[in-house]
Amino acid sequence: MKLTLAKALSYKKRVAGWIAKVNDKVQSSNSAVQGEEREEDIRALVQRREALVNHLIDLKVAVAQANAPIVGKIFRLSESKTEVDFWNGINTNHGTSASSYYGSGDAPVYEAEVRRQEADQNAARLETQIDTIQSELDTFNHNTTIDIPDLD
Repeated sequence: MKLTLAKALSYKKRVAGWIAKVNDKVQSSNSAVQGEEREEDIRALVQRREALVNHLIDLKVAVAQANAPIVGKIFRLSESKTEVDFWNGINTNHGTSASSYYGSGDAPVYEAEVRRQEADQNAARLETQIDTIQSELDTFNHNTTIDIPDLD
């Protein structure tokens, strides 16, 4: 079956969901009271699960191969998101802070090397970069078609 990369990524999530449902059925219905009829055909479900897992592997391989030309952008996007979290998480307390003082005497005076404005500017710069990369990836995903083997 031929799909755009965007649709293949969505389809991959659906296949993973199907596997999760089969997993739940097998795990919850495998053991039954002796002599009672099982609600599910466990052997058939195990075979279905194996087919779904193999299909998911084929799908992931096809997506990975299609992503080869943009893998650097994918990694750049991921790391840029991590960098935004880093800049947003920096403690930028600067000056006297009575709210963090628990002892007697003078309240401590904090000195931040990186101030909030600098941290915010770095995060904003990265968020702009993220938006640009994401737009490029979205375009690639909508314009790239891959061939996925049919589910057995």
